[in-house]
Amino acid sequence: MISKLLVNSQFLQQLLQKDGENANSNCVKKLFEVKRDEKPSIVIKKTVNNQKFAKLEANTDFNYEITVANNGNVDLKDVVVTDRAPVNIKFISSDSGKIENNILVSKIDSLKIGESKTIVIKSQATATGMSAVNTACVDTPTIPGDNDGCDSAKVEIPKKQTPTKPNTKQPNTKCSNTKQSSTKRSFRIA
Repeated sequence: MISKLLVNSQFLQQLLQKDGENANSNCVKKLFEVKRDEKPSIVIKKTVNNQKFAKLEANTDFNYEITVANNGNVDLKDVVVTDRAPVNIKFISSDSGKIENNILVSKIDSLKIGESKTIVIKSQATATGMSAVNTACVDTPTIPGDNDGCDSAKVEIPKKQTPTKPNTKQPNTKCSNTKQSSTKRSFRIA
């Protein structure tokens, strides 16, 4: 990226006069270009229901959020976000990109300096008694190398507790091993 800098010609005139050239006007302004170092950079943040960890119920919808931001000094092109669902997690839909074989791939044509984009994936856990770490990665050809950044979020789906049934039987107060006689006996004490 080239920045343009407008400089008052007085400074340039002084430099030119030292070299023996004639700079004739103090009112003349010169335009020249300064090249700066290009530093492309991207950051990715992954959350589940807007937090890094969530305790959830199976077969209930929840959201993964992926935010990518250009924090460099160069516009980024062809940014690709990839997210593979872990075992027992199902991607249902996404507001960006395409889900195929439980893998989200979303392409962002351009991400300007300071710009960010958030992708929301509607998901469900399909089992209980498990936890899963879900990792999303971002890559752009503007930055050399593969996977220019990755981030993760964790879900936990506890086993459903089966409530214990209260004991509704009344305690037996009669002894079942004794026989009761229908005849009465009388005793006389002298």
